[in-house]
Amino acid sequence: MLYSPFSPLLMLYSPFSPLLMLYSPFSPLLMLYSPFSPLLMLYSPFSPLLTFILLSSTHFHPSLLYSLSPFSLIFTFTLLSSTHFHPSLFYSLSHFSPLLNFTLLSSIHFHTSLLYSLSPFSPLLTFTLLSSTHFHPSLLYSLSPFSPLLTFTLLSSTHFHHSLLYSLSPFSPLLTFTLLSSTHFHPSLLYSLSPFSPLLTFTLLSSTHALFTLLSSTHALFTLLSSTHALFTLLSSTHALFTLLSSTHALFTLLSSTHALFTLLSSTHALFTLLSSTHALFTTLSSTHALLTTLSSTHALFTTLSSTHALFTTLSSTHALFTTLSSTHALFTTLSSTHALFTTLSSTHALFTTLSSTHALFTTLL
Repeated sequence: MLYSPFSPLLMLYSPFSPLLMLYSPFSPLLMLYSPFSPLLMLYSPFSPLLTFILLSSTHFHPSLLYSLSPFSLIFTFTLLSSTHFHPSLFYSLSHFSPLLNFTLLSSIHFHTSLLYSLSPFSPLLTFTLLSSTHFHPSLLYSLSPFSPLLTFTLLSSTHFHHSLLYSLSPFSPLLTFTLLSSTHFHPSLLYSLSPFSPLLTFTLLSSTHALFTLLSSTHALFTLLSSTHALFTLLSSTHALFTLLSSTHALFTLLSSTHALFTLLSSTHALFTLLSSTHALFTTLSSTHALLTTLSSTHALFTTLSSTHALFTTLSSTHALFTTLSSTHALFTTLSSTHALFTTLSSTHALFTTLSSTHALFTTLL
């Protein structure tokens, strides 16, 4: 039962241990600062006015600032200029801002839960953790499968919690060897190595006692392992390499700061380019609108002139009709006058005929 998966001691170092779950991404403590926290959902991250108010004040609760972090470059810069914000706020920025990663590397007083969130994403942060030994082992636990350099550091130190080494066991043959050379580790750690190391399996099969009894009874094995001292000598010779890496840290720090500045300037330049293009587009649209307005006015003028021309054509046709009717009326008046004249002449002729007949009668009578 000591090595059983259901051993109380083994469960203490299990990934599902309450102690380790406290530092898990699904921990209730960390979920309090999650983007889906009911507390944070009360604040909208899309309000420029709220961003401005927060930038002008430092007394707001960090959970409010947390909700704005991924959306505002200028807000990120403000956070970088201040170190008194709650680490949960920086936790939210860790995946979004290389510049914030750099800031975290320049400071070691942030809460371990923040560094925990950065561990798999930043080789530079890994290096920083290697240069410091006061971090909580749960943070290093999260780094174990990702960094051979961290593995080497753990091998050079014996004061880390064995739950951290537990997480490394399936990944590092060198760690397996180190565990075999040491007698102060908990047997539950060796239990986790057994399926992965034939040598460890053999060691466990050769003894039925606790780990300390097992290791002391396998003196021949330790004699064989001590013959690999040359390997550790080779590893210690790489200390100069780590010293060189440490000396280049200042250079990378400067380059990182410069890169962040150029990134900010590049983003600003792109924004101004977009605004300039938009301004040119609106200028073109304004000119086109003015041209269409002028053409519309001209079209309306020509429509009015066309209507006036049609009216004058109609009036001209009416005038010609009245002129024709007037001429016809004058003709009929002339014909009527001629007819009256001929009637008068006819009457006069008849009178003269009557007078002639009377004159002839009187002549005959005389």
